[in-house]
Amino acid sequence: MGIECLCCPAVEELMWGLKISMGNFVPAEQSGLTNQDRLRMSQGMKSFLNSHSFDIKPDMMVTKQTIQMAGSLSESDQFVNKYKYLLLDAAEHIMEISHIDTKDWDLLKLATALMMICCPEKKIAAPRWLFPREQLKIFRKHAPRYENKILKIPLMVAYDDIYSARKLRYMVARQLLRLIKRDKKACEAELASEAASDHGTGTGGKKDLL
Repeated sequence: MGIECLCCPAVEELMWGLKISMGNFVPAEQSGLTNQDRLRMSQGMKSFLNSHSFDIKPDMMVTKQTIQMAGSLSESDQFVNKYKYLLLDAAEHIMEISHIDTKDWDLLKLATALMMICCPEKKIAAPRWLFPREQLKIFRKHAPRYENKILKIPLMVAYDDIYSARKLRYMVARQLLRLIKRDKKACEAELASEAASDHGTGTGGKKDLL
């Protein structure tokens, strides 16, 4: 047909993802992979796990279950990040009114602070020990100054979603850590077995005789 075959890192990443997910898109077309089969990680997966400080090796093989769990963790992050700009815009008022720098806060901490300021009557599920006592006093003292500056309904929705997502994310991250440790042990055992086999084989392909 005159169509040239294109092979580059981006295409390889795409094909890797299609191989893993084929059964989800086309149930009749199963990839033949089981949860116990171990595969090489894509560059995107390696980058994601490294950014979250998971201890992985460059050539480490992982199971489909590990890949799916990493995907769940990524989806949780993306779900939370959809509220990023809403919260960052609201955080500007914290700097202007209370002179508290929030640039190093994660989105859960930021949403919690805004809820305590704008909706003090609401029960806050996230722990208040996220903040020093002096900051809590400032939040209570300055709360009236925030009136009509921050929309409460979108803030409450964002807080509830982020808190629920972070609880789920914690459980997923713990499970993913266990799976990665299991995969690492399996890889190390396989390498040790290969090394022992190579050691017992001479250059002529025959086992050394003692």
